[in-house]
Amino acid sequence: MTDDFTGQYWEEHYLEPHHDSHQSMPNPHLFAVAERLEPGTALDAGCGEGSDAIRLAQLGWRVTGVDISATAIEKASHTAAALGLGSTVVFRCLDLTVAGSGSAYDLVTAHHVHTTDDRAFITALGAAVKPGGLLLVVGHEPLEEHEVDLHSPGSHTTAQQVASYLQTDAWDIEVAEPRISAGTSPEGDPFQYKDSVFQARKKTTD
Repeated sequence: MTDDFTGQYWEEHYLEPHHDSHQSMPNPHLFAVAERLEPGTALDAGCGEGSDAIRLAQLGWRVTGVDISATAIEKASHTAAALGLGSTVVFRCLDLTVAGSGSAYDLVTAHHVHTTDDRAFITALGAAVKPGGLLLVVGHEPLEEHEVDLHSPGSHTTAQQVASYLQTDAWDIEVAEPRISAGTSPEGDPFQYKDSVFQARKKTTD
């Protein structure tokens, strides 16, 4: 594999027969939010094989999932079609650090996304939220301040960093804090992890 999180890296990742996709692990922060909202349009950025986008569609959302990996997008599209969700969720191969989404959404979400340019990625997410819409960005944080995973810098964007990349006077920030979550590894082992959760609503111009 390459040394950073380029499209080639993710293609190699999703082509591996036994890659760690965490498909069995729902993102609890996303669904705690989505289930309280009236379903509308949603963008799942860095969607991988589409598990969150598909779950949102099953809740009544009209979803676009984007990912830098064509292989991940192909797998996500096949799963959605097999579940009969082709009319409510679509998947696109797109690098948001170099191209915008082209649309505005009621909900834009990204969970644990590894990227080579966090600022460009977060800026693109913010631009994709329509006025009055919600942005939810969740990244991993080390459990202890001295713990640093140098292999995964893109997954450790903190809520404070997300805020610094946005024009915060255009947002009402609702959550910007670390939270402890419980999960289960693909091998079935329980563990705890520390997330940094940023949730904000884009102000309307009225």
